[in-house]
Amino acid sequence: IMVTSIIPEGRDSSDESDVNIKITRDPAFDLIPNPHHKLIILLTSFRGGSTFLGNVFDINPKLQYLYEPFSGGHIQNMYEKGWINGARVDHTPSDLKMLYIQQILHNCSVHGTPFPERHEFCGTPEENLHRLNSTTCNTKNWINGAGHQEICRYRNVTVMKVIRLPVLSDILKISQIRSANIYIIHLLRHPSPVLMSRRTGGMFYMWQHASHKSVEVGDDSERRVRIAWEAFNYGKDNLESSEFAASHRWLRGRYFQVTHRDMSLQPLKTVQRIYDFVKETLTDEVRDYIVSITDGSHVADDTHPAVMATLR
Repeated sequence: IMVTSIIPEGRDSSDESDVNIKITRDPAFDLIPNPHHKLIILLTSFRGGSTFLGNVFDINPKLQYLYEPFSGGHIQNMYEKGWINGARVDHTPSDLKMLYIQQILHNCSVHGTPFPERHEFCGTPEENLHRLNSTTCNTKNWINGAGHQEICRYRNVTVMKVIRLPVLSDILKISQIRSANIYIIHLLRHPSPVLMSRRTGGMFYMWQHASHKSVEVGDDSERRVRIAWEAFNYGKDNLESSEFAASHRWLRGRYFQVTHRDMSLQPLKTVQRIYDFVKETLTDEVRDYIVSITDGSHVADDTHPAVMATLR
């Protein structure tokens, strides 16, 4: 049964951002979030500093980190295996992503990603003792899915880094999203360095998907068109997400915008601000990691100090 309303249920009609928005309710999106489980979404983009931002959460053994759960055909694969609750054949890829977010918020129905995470299987000695009856990491009896869900419930905080969520407003498909314990960290970078980082690379990501064109890499004129097209979409998607967050009152205190420049010039201070915002403790592991890759004091050999730099 699909119900359509002009002012969606549970929203204040005084919130101008919600008035006159026509939303079709899908019963698959009506699961109740667990208010005690926290979900942190790192909204990033290609070449935008996403690796560093993800690492400062991945290295924390007290958090469950999911690296790119929306990548490639992973969502479709989970759908085909029946791992996405309420999924139907008429659901779009965006619907499947939101259903997956919903089930994590609801009851920790988490499944592993195609990529390894630092603490995917084991965490702190205390956690290992509780879950595995040993302070050391032992994955002999590890079961994909069941193990991830057990970790989700034990750590009670799941962090997912996504670069394939161009429309932040899609989270409104989850009818109970306003009552969820959710935080969104939105990482922004000026389009120029993002695109310059591709100059020695191969195909531009998302090009064929966005334009349905196939272009030879060696064609310089077409390459310039691709750069312009990607710059336009990068700017449009990020502006729309920023405007969406600014216009919805319920996201105040849940949405935090950070720039690549901030992370580059003041990495430790910026990460501390992010951790404070999501109400988590910056651990020694995270602090040591940041210092080790940003202080530039390591010696490459006996006579030449190492230089911290990036071509991206």
